[in-house]
Amino acid sequence: MTEAGRQVLGADARKVLQYVLGRGLLVAALGTAVGLLGALASARYVESQLYEVSSTSAGALFGAALLLLAAATAASYLPARRATRVPPRVALDDVD
Repeated sequence: MTEAGRQVLGADARKVLQYVLGRGLLVAALGTAVGLLGALASARYVESQLYEVSSTSAGALFGAALLLLAAATAASYLPARRATRVPPRVALDDVD
């Protein structure tokens, strides 16, 4: 069901915003987890290619994951906020 459909059925703008943000962050969290697992799995190869640098630096991995999640939050929040400002009837008319 679309966000506009949820508003027509009685969900307020805050609930729609939470739903859209939740879905966006779920995808981002899963992608980040897969990326971290891939980084850890390829750590030995990366470490052999770098000079005096640890490829499993917890700070670097955590910082990169945090940066990606912050970007995903912004990327999910802006369209979700805009979607809550569209009247539900107008949004449903556009579905046809």
